[in-house]
Amino acid sequence: SAVTPSVSISASATTICSGQSVTFTATPANGGTPSYQWTLNGANVGTNSPAYTNGTLSDLDVVVCTMTSSLGCASPATATSNSVTMTVSSAVTPSVSISASSSSICTGTSVTFTATPSNGGTPGYQWTLNGTNVGTNNSAYTNGSLSNNDVVECTMTSSLSCASPSTAISNSITMTVNSSVTPVIAIAASSTTICSGQPVTFNATSVNGGTPTYQWTLNGANVGTNSSTYTNSSLNNSDVVECTMTSSAPCANPSTATSNSVTMTVNASVTPTISVTADPSASVCPGTPITFTANETNGGMPSYVWTVNGLNAGTNNTLTGTYTNGQVIICSLTSSVNCANPATVSSAPVIVNIYSVSPVTVIENSGTLSSSAITGNQWYEQTSGIITGETGQDFIPTADGLYYTIVTDANGCTSVSNVTNFIYLSTGHNIAGTSIRIYPNPAKTFTTVEFTGNSSSEIEIELTDVLGRPVVFKSLTNISGSEKVNFDFSKYEKGLYFINISVDNEHKIYKIIHE
Repeated sequence: SAVTPSVSISASATTICSGQSVTFTATPANGGTPSYQWTLNGANVGTNSPAYTNGTLSDLDVVVCTMTSSLGCASPATATSNSVTMTVSSAVTPSVSISASSSSICTGTSVTFTATPSNGGTPGYQWTLNGTNVGTNNSAYTNGSLSNNDVVECTMTSSLSCASPSTAISNSITMTVNSSVTPVIAIAASSTTICSGQPVTFNATSVNGGTPTYQWTLNGANVGTNSSTYTNSSLNNSDVVECTMTSSAPCANPSTATSNSVTMTVNASVTPTISVTADPSASVCPGTPITFTANETNGGMPSYVWTVNGLNAGTNNTLTGTYTNGQVIICSLTSSVNCANPATVSSAPVIVNIYSVSPVTVIENSGTLSSSAITGNQWYEQTSGIITGETGQDFIPTADGLYYTIVTDANGCTSVSNVTNFIYLSTGHNIAGTSIRIYPNPAKTFTTVEFTGNSSSEIEIELTDVLGRPVVFKSLTNISGSEKVNFDFSKYEKGLYFINISVDNEHKIYKIIHE
């Protein structure tokens, strides 16, 4: 049979205050497993759910729900619910203020307190005296037996439905109730020991003064204005300040009172100074640490702030570090001396000068090591150390080793050269009464074969490649003293070569590397 779906909706509340959350619930008939579409003022909202909740509704908003039935014979398939129109009232904040016919009275005077409400509707009132409930539910409260410093307040309860909160507490009124009272005044200074030119404020504290008037005196002469404070920035040592108060309290007896006197101690100001010295100097070799020292006067127990190019770098009286050329060093001092003026001073800037040091390179040419520096050389071997007496630009090694030079310039700065791996080749063997040296090895351009001794025999020297193919052939005869044979490798490809030396029936082969 055909069935007719229907749906009705209800709200958890239809009359609410602004911001109050409301849940709308759909009740279907002949819906099977229905789907739902909620609308707010005709616009789709919510999810496919039998409930829809909204916490931001406005006045006259209209909520409707359309249900789509899942039953096969539902006719029609959809049904629209009743509409729910919301009444939304704005939240209001109640407040109340109270006033008194008089807040300064003599004992026994009747005082009427009046409450002025806001957003109260038809409010209820609860008066309190020193925290205890008094009076009636009325906008006025009268009391003729008040005491000094009694405090009156009023709590109002609003009748408006959207009052939030529903109650408000008034201002408090503190009563001044005078019998026969004696006015008293005392004065105190912000400081009694000061530096010359420092401002001092004197504050008067009065008792039984009502709304008093004041007359300040400096060394007996009238100064200042009718105020509870008096400020002076030109006081001298031993100046005396007093104040006379005239009370406005109706029951004051006598009406005037004179304060205590304040005698000032005024000290002369001092000026701090600071300068900076550098050890060993502000001009140093690269990598040399410098210690800067602050020298001060009138600092007492000072605090320091060092800056390097404007960035904080330390807080002691010295600053040590390794710096770069052109960095600016400044030290600021804050004096602890009471009368330092100004309290903080800064040194003159110190500009770091790092000497320029030229790099040094060493090249090897035909057994001779040459430095790029003309003067200031001291040659070293990496394992054995300093080579005594070798301070020239050129140095000829006599043994295998890792050689370098350290150059000291006119400023005393040093530069370390590259390390050269020098291979000094010696056979340790005599051929026909001569000793043989071959250097350098590896070779970049030239390799020298040096014969030392005496020989009348012909010495054959042949350079071959790695496959044994002849490259160069040379010979020597009648060696007396020292003879050298040079091979120019610059014309050949880099690689492995052999030097073959033959004398009579003796033969020796040496391996040479061309880099």
